[in-house]
Amino acid sequence: MKKLLQRAVADTRGYALILVAVGISILLLYFAVIVFTNTQTTQRNIKAFKASSDAKNIAEGVMGMLIGIGVEHEAGFSLSEEECKALISTSRYVQDATANGVKITCNIKGRPVGKDKIGDWYTTPAINTGNASTNCQPLRPINDIDHPCNWGRLNFGTSISSRVVIPLYYEENNEVKNPSDFDFSDLRIKVRTPCKPVNGKFQETCDDGGRRKFGVSPFEPIDVNRTIAMWQISATCVGTDGREQSCGLTPDTSYNSNTKRREFPNSEIHELFIDDNGYIDLNDFGKSFGFGEQSVTISDFFTSPNVKEPTLQLAIIARNMKDEDDQSIPNLEYQIVYDSDTPISNNAQIYTVEVDYNGQLWKEVDSIEPEKNVVDFAIQN
Repeated sequence: MKKLLQRAVADTRGYALILVAVGISILLLYFAVIVFTNTQTTQRNIKAFKASSDAKNIAEGVMGMLIGIGVEHEAGFSLSEEECKALISTSRYVQDATANGVKITCNIKGRPVGKDKIGDWYTTPAINTGNASTNCQPLRPINDIDHPCNWGRLNFGTSISSRVVIPLYYEENNEVKNPSDFDFSDLRIKVRTPCKPVNGKFQETCDDGGRRKFGVSPFEPIDVNRTIAMWQISATCVGTDGREQSCGLTPDTSYNSNTKRREFPNSEIHELFIDDNGYIDLNDFGKSFGFGEQSVTISDFFTSPNVKEPTLQLAIIARNMKDEDDQSIPNLEYQIVYDSDTPISNNAQIYTVEVDYNGQLWKEVDSIEPEKNVVDFAIQN
């Protein structure tokens, strides 16, 4: 009996050792699976990171190519995805990338298209390309004409960079299209102040009642209702002798001796105009534009085949703008709206490149203003 008990105990110990060995084997196998899975995940992550990094580098390289192409053209130059693909496909750099399975799409948008209208209007800045807000994404349209992403920032300064220059023409098929080549009408200029801060914090959106006001009475004399900004249209004109020279429109200004005020409209943008949230409709001027020795309408000017590459320029000329609470106004906001079957150039070209490399997507978007050709403003007295 004693021997049987000893044998049973020995057998039990043997079974226990076997179970322990099996348990250890299972644990080792479990840890091996974990290590293998983590290794596989790490390898995939490394591959994905490398693919993402490569996609980024390729996108930046193609973006540099596009910008180099765009700066060689006039304002409004655009490339569709098909045109862009065909153009970059001649590059050895792109050929090597596509041979390795990289998919590249790109385009240049230099002016709006039909779907970019807000109601009946095209805008400059084009829809959602404005900089009055810091949170605008050009590829995500906002169909609110008063939203700051559809307005531009107008800053005070004496340098060219502080002026806003809006091309009223565009390039298509390597040819410049001037207003005489297409229907262009109902051009309106709008200028407004930024929103009032709330609790000391900057606000990007507000209704008209939430904007800063200069607080000028409509009955104040003109020297109190001071000029804040000015606009002008300049172009290159072909003279009767066939030579090209700088030209432009100068709105005639009449002086009312009874009110002792200059009558509106003219090229000056006053405090009262800004407070009233008004707009300047160039069609309202009638034959009050001085063009050489003639008096013409805006339509006469735009339909003349002798007018080449006209631009609309805006500039703040007032120093130290302050609102009715004696608080500094850092900048103004502007928007140009027009009704036309053919949109003009945007004041910036939007470059877009998207790269797909092994399922890793990378998108680059850049916005570049065309070169500014400006002339000095003529101050009206």
